[in-house]
Amino acid sequence: LTSPATPFLSLGSIPPKSRKKNEEQYAYLPLHDLKTNKSIVNFYGVIVQYSAPKKTAKTDFYVTLNVKDPFTPADDDGLVVNIFRRKSEDLPVVRKPGDIIRVHRAEMQRWNDRWKAVGTEI
Repeated sequence: LTSPATPFLSLGSIPPKSRKKNEEQYAYLPLHDLKTNKSIVNFYGVIVQYSAPKKTAKTDFYVTLNVKDPFTPADDDGLVVNIFRRKSEDLPVVRKPGDIIRVHRAEMQRWNDRWKAVGTEI
């Protein structure tokens, strides 16, 4: 997950390489630091499980991912991430477990006594 050029997970955040004057800054946190209800978070994760796109009861589509990082215990299923879009083709394409995803502006929520990240802008 890490290389000498990008030690983001061992440091807990990635400093931006270059940024325009008004461009927003993102702090990327380890998954174990995300668990605050209703907080908006940014993180990287390794996809360990994923669902095919599904239609919601209304007009949107969504996928469910389980992600881990190097700090996730082996016996932990990882963090559930639900991503919603208006069109199924706008959802992230997962080719295989092990793909890495960068998540921006997800909201942390408690559901059935588990944490999950939910977002439409991910």
